[in-house]
Order: sequence, then C-alpha cells, then structure tokens
Amino acid sequence: MTLWTLDDIKTKIKNDLDLTNETMITDAELNGYINQAVQEAEQHVLTIYEDYLLQSAQLSVTSGTSDYDFPSNIYAHKIRRILYDDGTTKYEVQRLKDFKDIPYVQTTDYYRYKVVMNSSGDFKIKLFPTAQETSTTNFTIWFIGSANTLSASTDKMNIPEAAQFVVTKSKLECARKEGHPAQVALEQEVERQRKLLVDTLTAMVPDEDNHIEPDMSFYWDFDPMRRRW
Repeated sequence: MTLWTLDDIKTKIKNDLDLTNETMITDAELNGYINQAVQEAEQHVLTIYEDYLLQSAQLSVTSGTSDYDFPSNIYAHKIRRILYDDGTTKYEVQRLKDFKDIPYVQTTDYYRYKVVMNSSGDFKIKLFPTAQETSTTNFTIWFIGSANTLSASTDKMNIPEAAQFVVTKSKLECARKEGHPAQVALEQEVERQRKLLVDTLTAMVPDEDNHIEPDMSFYWDFDPMRRRW
C-alpha cells in the first residue's frame, strides 16, 4: 500500500484548489492544517481499532539503572506488553501494582515495571528490581504508536486509509482561510470522507471480534511458571 508523503498531500491540495502560486496561505499554515487532520484521523483509528498502530521496539537497559525512556513515538504511555527473553529465560514483565511489594523486591526476582514521573516531570518506565544486566535485546516493548507528524517533504503518513480524509479536511481549512466559494461542498465532502474512513477502519477489526480478553493477572500471580517473587 502506498504511503502518502507530506509533499504528495500538499501537491494534491494546491492543485485541487489552484493554490500553486498562493501567498495568503503559507507553507507552515498548510503543514499545520495537514497535521491537524492527521491527528483527527488518529483519534478515529484509536477509537475504532487501537491495535492498528501496534508497534514493538527493543528496550535497552543498563546494569544498575532503573528508569528508562518510553519509545519516542508511543501514544499516551499505552504499553501493551513488555517481554523478557535472554535466550534461556522468557516471561512477560508484569506491571507492579502494589507499592507495598517494593520493599520485598529481590535482585533475583523476575522484572516488573511501573510508570512513574521523575523530578523533571518526565514519565519513565521504572524496573523492579533495578536492571541486573546490560542489554539491547533482552527486553521487547509492545506499544500503541502515534500517527507520524509530517514535517519534512518526504515524511510519510502512516495511516494510508485516511489520505483522502486528510486531503479534504486540509482543503476545507484552506478554503475557510481564503473565503473560497467551495466551503459548503468541502464541508459535506469532509463528512463523507470521515464516514468512509470510519467504515474502513471498522471493517479492518480482525474477524469482527469484539471479545474482550479477561484480566488473568490474578491467576498468573499464583503460577510458578510466570512469576518468581
């Protein structure tokens, strides 16, 4: 599937509205309209099919260090899973739920984590116990990513199904700025494209499965194969 670049989107908008030599709308303003539309499309994606933007990354850890940055493109700290695999030992790094457990954490325990804010106001992933190893590959974090912010001309929009919605919504904002006579028609087209986007995303949900996985963590706490604390 082709991913539209910022340049592709801008060219389409300018050609459709005959804005090639436009001076009233700056490039910065047009970029702003486009990214605003991308963010709106992102909200539809996350509401309907959150795992559309599911991603994974390696979490590098350093022995003696407990606090780690989130992936730069994570959406609202939405961690799906953190998995540990050093080639021999494999398990899910569980979220530490009860502060009362902290004094009893041992260096030999399986890792757990908690999201915390440090003194600088930055959110971090805190490991319990503090990392006992230095590794770039043992920890894999699965998370919900964000829609790409489009800044450079070659930046790609990573929600291809939303391309026409983004173009039409951006065209509407340009028309409003210019007082273009096509505003009413564009408003109607934006809603049509929004519905098409929502319908497309809804159809993408795997197997139309709306079953919610039960929280089994209570039982895992008593499973010796899943815990060691």
